[in-house]
Amino acid sequence: MLKSHLGFQKTTNKVSIGRRLTKSLLKRKIFIQVILSCLLGVAMYYGVNTSLSVLVGTMILFIVIQVIAYGLGLGEMNTLSIQPHSQLFVEFDDSGIHYVDNKTFKERIKYARDMLKGKEQLHHVHYDQIDHVQVQKVTRFMKIPGSNLATEMNTYDYYFQLKDGKTYNLINAMILQDDGQKIDTILNQYIQNKQENK
Repeated sequence: MLKSHLGFQKTTNKVSIGRRLTKSLLKRKIFIQVILSCLLGVAMYYGVNTSLSVLVGTMILFIVIQVIAYGLGLGEMNTLSIQPHSQLFVEFDDSGIHYVDNKTFKERIKYARDMLKGKEQLHHVHYDQIDHVQVQKVTRFMKIPGSNLATEMNTYDYYFQLKDGKTYNLINAMILQDDGQKIDTILNQYIQNKQENK
């Protein structure tokens, strides 16, 4: 994993919209969720002063809720934040884009399971197979970690229309480091029909 002193870290060296899920990142997320479920179970156990079965049941319930939330596309849900569609991303290389297209519960769970097994399956589309890309600047009110107040921020939505009729959208996508400028350069260079609403 690439090192970053503040905020989120990139997981690969490639220019990307969103952050690619990697095996090490997924393992770390699972570990964090297990720790949170244990803390919640202990809090319930001592708070309600009930049996050990309540402790174990609360931990299992919390983990099941996390799996269901991920499968439904709600992203990472925990006591601190909700990160919608955190598993969606587009990575750029010299020939085209790589992305994962997990639209159903079963596909998302299978992707996570395959990732843990080291068998990641990505779609690849050459630049000449992309009909057009629309980039839309949207002002949203978002809560910054460590603050209780929502702050007005400029965010970007990306809409990819492929020549085979498929679409791939990244709403309020995470852009890390200086990838925003690199993404603009790549899209201007390789995509003939780029629409911007900034």
